Amino acid sequence: MKTRERFEHANQFLGCYFNPDWHCDFDEPEEAVAEYIKYASPRTRAGALHDLRQIIAEFQGPDLNRAMLEIDCYYSPERFRGVPMRQWLDEVIAELEQSLTGTS
Repeated sequence: MKTRERFEHANQFLGCYFNPDWHCDFDEPEEAVAEYIKYASPRTRAGALHDLRQIIAEFQGPDLNRAMLEIDCYYSPERFRGVPMRQWLDEVIAELEQSLTGTS
């Protein structure tokens, strides 16, 4: 099974909000994540959260970057901020968790 199919919720989130032209819609990646959180249902966000946790458990280093491309995520935190992909995904996971628990 392809990565895109295995991680359908992450693909829907990152593939839509971090497509090749993501920067045309958002100035910062945090804006894209906030927009997703605003419009995605709790169930959909929980699915994306689960997928992202699985992805970082299974892939590290360059394999993680390749997995992100396979699920159509074209944002590169290394390129834009000098931040490793894993660190950025941990931040996204924290935002999703926070949105589901209702804490700020």
